[in-house]
Amino acid sequence: MILTKPWPAGKKWVVHAILGSIFLTLVLLALFIYKSIDQELTNIALMRRASVVNLAAATLSEKFARLLDIGVSLATRVRFRQLVAEGQWADAMVILRDVPRDLPVVDRVFLANAEGTLMADFPALAGARGQNFAYRDWYKGVSLGWRPFVSPVYTRASAPRLNVFAVAVPIAKEGGGVAGILVLQVQLNSTFFAWTNDIDAGPEGVAYIVDQNGQVAFHSKSAVRGEIADFSAMPVAQQVWQQAQQGKEGVHVAVDPARKEETIFAYAAAESSGWSVVTQQPGRASPGLLARDHQLRRLLFGYGLLLLLSISMAYLAYRMVVQRRQAGEDHQIKSELERRVVERTAQLEAANQELEAFSYSVSHDLRGPLRSMDGFSLVLIEDYGDRLDDEGKDALQRIRAASQRMGWLIDDLLRLSQVTRAALNVKRVDLSAMAREIADAIHREQPGRSVEWAIDPGLSVSADPALMRIAMQNLLQNAWKFTGRTERTVIRVGALERDAQRVHFVADNGVGFDMAHAGSLFGAFQRLHHVGDFPGTGIGLTIVRRIIHRHGGEIWAEAKEGEGATFFFNVKASEHGSDEQDHPVG
Repeated sequence: MILTKPWPAGKKWVVHAILGSIFLTLVLLALFIYKSIDQELTNIALMRRASVVNLAAATLSEKFARLLDIGVSLATRVRFRQLVAEGQWADAMVILRDVPRDLPVVDRVFLANAEGTLMADFPALAGARGQNFAYRDWYKGVSLGWRPFVSPVYTRASAPRLNVFAVAVPIAKEGGGVAGILVLQVQLNSTFFAWTNDIDAGPEGVAYIVDQNGQVAFHSKSAVRGEIADFSAMPVAQQVWQQAQQGKEGVHVAVDPARKEETIFAYAAAESSGWSVVTQQPGRASPGLLARDHQLRRLLFGYGLLLLLSISMAYLAYRMVVQRRQAGEDHQIKSELERRVVERTAQLEAANQELEAFSYSVSHDLRGPLRSMDGFSLVLIEDYGDRLDDEGKDALQRIRAASQRMGWLIDDLLRLSQVTRAALNVKRVDLSAMAREIADAIHREQPGRSVEWAIDPGLSVSADPALMRIAMQNLLQNAWKFTGRTERTVIRVGALERDAQRVHFVADNGVGFDMAHAGSLFGAFQRLHHVGDFPGTGIGLTIVRRIIHRHGGEIWAEAKEGEGATFFFNVKASEHGSDEQDHPVG
């Protein structure tokens, strides 16, 4: 029998102390890991709330910016400003009568003088004219620095007493000072807030839009009617409101005293307006927090097993490290995706704003005056030509020519916008046949010129036939135009291999250009030759570049003054998953 010598009491105390220290260290480490994972999972769960409210705040900022731009555009019309400065309020309002029809979000338009007295309105409300509204927030805001201002919500003074907010824009005098104020009034329940139906407040969640005074302008669960609710007066919302008023954004978790449950508030301020977007959701209804609690319960279960099975500690720690690392990677990937979505959304919104402004300008501010200029000039020439001297007739002809050229320019601008928005329908295009058809059409329009067309056979690309025809037509017409002074004109269409790529080209032996100016060749309205020598709008090559870029390709030019120019382009539409067909299209 082998007898084991018992440990001395002192050594047992040391062993117990060491084991106790290890156990306490493990407990503290487990508690620290638990708290860290709790915080990290909570942040991940709340991240979606923050993303939704930030996107909504950005959209609200864009909507306000568009309203302000419209107001400034209306207030800076020359004739309108003159009428207001002369005190002809009714005549000035006639100019704005179509605003509520053209802009459905605007419920009412009115004009006030610099002291805040309403001078004209449409639709007119009984008893409104002559009232002074200097006490209103819209007047206080716009008169503070005489800058455009988005007001808080308020109840309209005249019947029907609707809840509205106003966009106030000062109308400047020509010599300085303020002649009056243009006010666009928007109902809270109008189409202005239609986009808010897409705000994802989550299960049992509510979305608010709150003005700079803390009043609720929009509530996703009910229409804002009657008395306007004060969001900032809610005890649980006070901290959220204070943060939003400071221009901050984030997520706040608090206990709602009315429901006595954990509530998630996400908030973000709309840029420059003082308005904010807030979402509120019970914590028990948040899928992210439910998933967090589920994960934490699993973690506690693992710790229970850890007390019974010490060997599982290493494996569990390993799993924790892996999960935390994966959560960090997921967070990084999600952040990058959200950044790209925000950038792309901003680009699309900017493009849409540009197209909408362009279309409005073309339809309302450009075509009508141009037609009037051309028509009245023709009337003067035909009916009063015998009373005008040669200088007067020449001036009228110049007016007609300028207005017609402006009309062509508008047509080219519209064509440019259509090229930008048209959907691609990619097929196999017989470029040789298409070039011959365009060349024949150009020659039929100007049969007096002798031009040698050298079009290589067998040229084809994968592209949208309609857009490619526009591009080729512009390139061939460009070559035709700039060879107009060449005795023996040769225009060639062909292809070659360059840098392992198939590159097509259109070449001519015309006037060419200095390569030092090649950088501005494809810009809108950029011309390298005087319009009197070679007429045109300066949009054609811009349209060509837009079409080639939409097909994933590039276009560039090589030229020399007096020796012609060559335009090279490649098309990569088939490399972007386009629906390429088997049969060529000419």
